[in-house]
Amino acid sequence: MQNKKLWIAFGVVAVLCLCLGVGGFLVLSQMGNKFMETVKTDPGDAAQVGARIAEYSVPAGYEHMMGMSLMGYDFVIIAPQNSTDGLIIMLAQFSEAYMQNSDPQSFQEQMQRSLEQQSGRRGMKMEVVETRTMTIRGQQVEVLILEGTDENGTSARQLITNFNTESGLGMVMIQSLGEEWDQAVVDQFLKSIR
Repeated sequence: MQNKKLWIAFGVVAVLCLCLGVGGFLVLSQMGNKFMETVKTDPGDAAQVGARIAEYSVPAGYEHMMGMSLMGYDFVIIAPQNSTDGLIIMLAQFSEAYMQNSDPQSFQEQMQRSLEQQSGRRGMKMEVVETRTMTIRGQQVEVLILEGTDENGTSARQLITNFNTESGLGMVMIQSLGEEWDQAVVDQFLKSIR
């Protein structure tokens, strides 16, 4: 009799575990689908995400590669249309609600990781080589220029700056391999942000 009760209890626990497993899978699957709906790979859809951040002009030969809006965080990636060479431009916005318990440095680090992931260059060791002041959206902002190498010794250059948007904090990060840095395109893009 006791052996039978043990088998019944075991059966009940097994059925509960199976139900929890299936339920968990369905919930996670639904969350994954919702997340994928926020990622826009169509250039037109990504441009709409960028328009929520600021008005700007995409440099000639470049296009919106990706955009995403998720819980008070919007970002777009702009890159050359038909090439892996050139600048990668990331423009992001963090809403005021998103930023209440955070600092801009953590956002810069988050963007750095995203750019490394997008460019396939992990483990960048970047150092500030220049700091300058410029005007973006009528605001005087500090612009950092960084240089460094990835884990394979490939040189890279990066620009980072923050500015206020209508909804929070905007951030620009531009990166390329050292020899592909195009200062004219960088200046043109930064001046176009309004």
